[in-house]
Amino acid sequence: MATETYLFAAGLCLLAAHGLGLASAGAADPQMVVSVQAADDATLTRVAAMGASALFLPPDPAAATQQAVAQTCAQAKKHNLKVWVGVSFPGTVPQLPEGQIEGVALIFAPPIGEPIPNTDLKALLIRKQNGDALADAIRRIKKDLGKSVKLAICTDATEVAPETSRTSYVPVADLVRDGTVDVVCLTGADGFNFHRLCLLRDAPLQAGMALDGRATDEKTAGSIIGRAILAALKNESCERLWFINLPVELVVHVVPATINGYHKTVSEQDAIQSAIEKGELVIDQEVDPAKCNDQATIHGVGQSFMPSRDGLCPMIQICAALRGCKGQLPPPLKVDLRMNDRNMPDGASIAQATIAANAFGHEPTYRWVNAYFNPPVPLKKGQKYWLYLPNAQHPEGSYVWRIIKDGATPRGNAWSERYKYTDHTWVFRVYLKRQ
Repeated sequence: MATETYLFAAGLCLLAAHGLGLASAGAADPQMVVSVQAADDATLTRVAAMGASALFLPPDPAAATQQAVAQTCAQAKKHNLKVWVGVSFPGTVPQLPEGQIEGVALIFAPPIGEPIPNTDLKALLIRKQNGDALADAIRRIKKDLGKSVKLAICTDATEVAPETSRTSYVPVADLVRDGTVDVVCLTGADGFNFHRLCLLRDAPLQAGMALDGRATDEKTAGSIIGRAILAALKNESCERLWFINLPVELVVHVVPATINGYHKTVSEQDAIQSAIEKGELVIDQEVDPAKCNDQATIHGVGQSFMPSRDGLCPMIQICAALRGCKGQLPPPLKVDLRMNDRNMPDGASIAQATIAANAFGHEPTYRWVNAYFNPPVPLKKGQKYWLYLPNAQHPEGSYVWRIIKDGATPRGNAWSERYKYTDHTWVFRVYLKRQ
């Protein structure tokens, strides 16, 4: 992927979109944009090392001067980053240093209010006319920029049609169709088919999602970033993902961790499925997540099970997620395999494993995650064992495990250090190697 930098004028925005530089990242991973407060060398170093984009947004819009743009260009050049100038739009494009700018990005504020009622045709027509006038203003900007400077638009997905718009109609489809814009990034567009935009014209168009911190909950910013990344990775039509007005320290930590965790999990699940199909691995006991009716934090809990035969257990799985995560991800989740002691986990473990935080989805995205025992643990038919997970609540966030109330069976039930869970069952799987 080519390296790019975005410099935003109601801020300046630096985009280092040269791919993520992650060994486990897929070829189709979207190019990332990360919001930063200052284009200092240390910040650009972190952004360049991560391989994500940088969105430079100085606190004072007046700081977006030609001199500021030129200084940022000089800093970005050290990291082989091209520069885009961004404008909080509607707004004025500052004078650009000649020959140093890749393009201009127009950033619309998050929409507010409600859509116009579809019965109010007069108001909808006025909204459309205002949008058409807005498009003409954007076309004039593109004309002044010339053919050598690209133009990008970042707005909410609701604003691309008069009947769904809440603040202003932005005629994205018209601007794509007539070749005015080269890049489109939409907020609130997890399931959006960006290929539809690309098909509006023959010339290349890069399109994808955006996440604007002005429209997110600061208390769960880490989880929101994680969910946005997963949504972008799963949307095959998404080529870009922009993070706007979010702490750079948080983004540069969560982005690579989540992407690596996602690819690792997909790879592991493929390997497990292949082993099952070859008969090398079998699921000896499992609880169906489709029957789930609740979840609870991992606060010192256990799950009993009894193997149907003697065998070696190389791994177990639990269906769980991360909750909270305003900042960095919590430490790895610990998993013990223990013997039975008066219908509760024994105090000593016979095997231990950990599951990295980046393997989990962010609530409400629950995912099967794997705890590997190396070497595999020999289990006996009919013997009661316990999966024991110690308290995993941290300031950085908590782990949440799916549970079925009143789902206990003769082969297994849940247990808690704090509450009476014996009538419940956690959602889990126990694997045995082929006999």
